[in-house]
Amino acid sequence: MTFRDVRAILTQLANPEIILTFSVDWIIDYLTTEDEFLKAVLPLELGVDQVREMLTVRDNGGREARWLIQNLLYRHLQERTGAPYYTCFFIRSPRSHRTYWLVHISKHPRARDEMAVRHWGLTNHFIHHGQPGTQMLGYDPGRSLGQIPMDFLFDDDASTRSHAALMEELPERIFRPEQIAAGGVTLGSLFTGICNTTPATIDLVSKALVGLRAEGEVQITTRDGRERPRSATCAWDDIILPARQRSLFSAVWPVRKE
Repeated sequence: MTFRDVRAILTQLANPEIILTFSVDWIIDYLTTEDEFLKAVLPLELGVDQVREMLTVRDNGGREARWLIQNLLYRHLQERTGAPYYTCFFIRSPRSHRTYWLVHISKHPRARDEMAVRHWGLTNHFIHHGQPGTQMLGYDPGRSLGQIPMDFLFDDDASTRSHAALMEELPERIFRPEQIAAGGVTLGSLFTGICNTTPATIDLVSKALVGLRAEGEVQITTRDGRERPRSATCAWDDIILPARQRSLFSAVWPVRKE
């Protein structure tokens, strides 16, 4: 399947789901500007300049090269397919040392979430080389490679790291003046806005919001304006706003800027 095929499917069908696999290790090992390789990656619409860029990245070696090339391919995939929602994680082969990049493309955030749930459910088979929060593939080319995070294995440790990162990063989105003026942000719109850039599921985002409420940072109300009963999760259309009376010693007050 080519990226042209993906664009056609996304245009013609109402709710398609497409799964693509890329042998990123193969790309790293056999990168070259020779015609045979360029012909092999033609379905990905990769040009010689992009291949040269990846060749330069490969010189960093090992895990760093894989992570950086993943970033390059990820941005390329976004630009070429125009996919509304996607997950981009690695399959860990139990029989070899090679990994395969699994890309799930859809036109609905809930379909994206269902795929993410599968990754968490099959923890021994998937790996993510990126951040645990809302910027999973965040990379600043002006910084050293020391910014590259530890592998994310969709296990209990990864869940703990995701929860901590979401607790820290979600308030910046909730406390934006335009969001408050509009009456708050729903769980659904919040998740839709970050789902392409986080390994977290709706459930993990929901639990982080409940955690922020427990710390007195936010309030959660139902669609009809009632306070959401104290529970471990909140609903898709629940409304989240800054708490009416927040502590002067709040860990997220004022909102930190990058």
